[in-house]
Amino acid sequence: MAMIRIELENDRRRLPMYLAAAGVIAIVAALYGIDRQVGLLHVLNFDAVRQYTGSILQDSASTVAAEAGHGNAEAGDRSASVTQSADAPLSMTVAIESAPVSQGRSQPRVTRPAVAAATVVAQSPAESAASTPVTWWQTAQRMSRRLPRGTTVTRHVSHADGTFRLEGTSLSNQHDGLRQSVGMLHELGLQPTLTFWRAGTSASTPSFAIQGFAGSDAPRTPPQRASMHVDALVHLAQDHARTAGLLRLSTLRPTHETWSPGNTRVEQGLSAVGDRSQVAAFGMALASESQVRLTSFSTESIEGGLLRVTASIDVLLGKEPSR
Repeated sequence: MAMIRIELENDRRRLPMYLAAAGVIAIVAALYGIDRQVGLLHVLNFDAVRQYTGSILQDSASTVAAEAGHGNAEAGDRSASVTQSADAPLSMTVAIESAPVSQGRSQPRVTRPAVAAATVVAQSPAESAASTPVTWWQTAQRMSRRLPRGTTVTRHVSHADGTFRLEGTSLSNQHDGLRQSVGMLHELGLQPTLTFWRAGTSASTPSFAIQGFAGSDAPRTPPQRASMHVDALVHLAQDHARTAGLLRLSTLRPTHETWSPGNTRVEQGLSAVGDRSQVAAFGMALASESQVRLTSFSTESIEGGLLRVTASIDVLLGKEPSR
């Protein structure tokens, strides 16, 4: 009886082990049956897993490269669109900067320059003409630069009608070079003439004079005024001379000329002394003056490296044109 009890107790203790073993066998059999239909155990093959993972990584790399190329194409399209817009009135500067490597693409950066606001001021024809620089009064000075070295020019004369005159001294052995320079002026269509003479004793240095026509940008008619004070022209010329720093001012006798029925042209001359910069400032001021017209401008070398300048201005007095 005791032996039977011991065997039963042993069987009771082994029962969980038997049940566990039976469960494992059942699970294995079930998996085997499923694998024959869907290949579950083949999926768990590690070689297949590695191949599958490699294909995923390759596809991902291809996708990233394609996206990068698409991004560069977009950047190129944007750059092209900006380049096409360069024909527009507003200029644009395009700078392509590479983005960090981690981003995998470049982005265009467009920089627009600062544009100052444009201000349009309406001007009357007289004001527009007066604001244009007039340079004819420097014609004689420009012509003297074409003469050969060693030639001394002592007097420059320029007129509003486009004619000019140079006077100076030149040694006899320099006359050929002076003739060649005058020939070059002739080729330019300036119609120059050259004259030599000897003043005083025969041992003195020969003098010369060159005259020609170089054209002019002076206004064709002087400004017109209904009335003007008799000394207005003198005071205006003196004010510009003093502002430029000129000294020894002297006025010339004014001239009156009938311009047209009811209109008289009045011309006033003034002379003064100063250095080259002061004389140039005086000429620039008169040439830019809108109330009068500069008609002649001449300079003559005197002692101490100074120049004596003589200038004439005119104005038209009479009936103003109807507006």
